[in-house]
Amino acid sequence: MSALRPGRIFSLGPASPDAARSPLLAGGDVVGEVEGRRIEAQFTDGRYHLLFVTWDSPYEEELTIVLLDERLRERDRRRLGGPWQPGILSDLACREDSIRFRFPHAQVHEVSVRSTLKGPRLKLRSES
Repeated sequence: MSALRPGRIFSLGPASPDAARSPLLAGGDVVGEVEGRRIEAQFTDGRYHLLFVTWDSPYEEELTIVLLDERLRERDRRRLGGPWQPGILSDLACREDSIRFRFPHAQVHEVSVRSTLKGPRLKLRSES
């Protein structure tokens, strides 16, 4: 993966209140679905895309990091947080080949994309 940079390619369309997934839009067109209600941040290297998606509820929050390929197919995802666990995504920092952030309770994490025999996968590292 080459250098990551912030992106503004994607947005989420409306979903019914009880739906677990929201339509993923690129340029106003539906290109897929993702779990969650709000894209908090997105990064791209021109080939792969990282989306940080939440349920937009800081009192019971879950963060899902989604890796999309050049065809906008979901290749991998990682989930942090969960029911009854408050959390706010903060201190996002884009580095050359990784994204550093805090979630929840100011816990520091770093996510990057690594190549495997099965294709690109997310690598999530958490600091104590």
